[in-house]
Amino acid sequence: MENKEYSIKDLAEQVGVSKQAISDKIKKLGLQSNLAKKNNKFVLSENQANLIKSAFQNNSQTQSQSKFVNQDNDLLYDIVKTLQLQLEEKDKQIAYYQEENRRLSDMATQSQALHAGTIQTQLLAEKAETETTPAKQGFWSKLFRKGQQADE
Repeated sequence: MENKEYSIKDLAEQVGVSKQAISDKIKKLGLQSNLAKKNNKFVLSENQANLIKSAFQNNSQTQSQSKFVNQDNDLLYDIVKTLQLQLEEKDKQIAYYQEENRRLSDMATQSQALHAGTIQTQLLAEKAETETTPAKQGFWSKLFRKGQQADE
């Protein structure tokens, strides 16, 4: 199995970064002492190239994850803000309906009191009417004048 070799320039083109970025990764990973030199160029083995590629992939994944986390945080903030506004609106509605309920309850109480007063007035009027109306005599008592004194 042939061991493929990569120049820093070739690897930079494959990964899509600058040669300087590849050189910085080599230093970070501690690979500078293991580099071979061919034709006045540093050459990386396939294992070293794969290690550097994976380091860049991990870095890009971390950046994209960070980007998604920031987007999620922004979305959550917007959702919380919207829900707070909805809660404030619902609180206003509840206060309005509580006031409306209190007002209607007062009106119902007043209506009941008025109705009770009207009924009491009617009963008093009926009672006064029955007290002033003389008791009616039955047919037979009129005929025989029982229960009446003879004034004639």
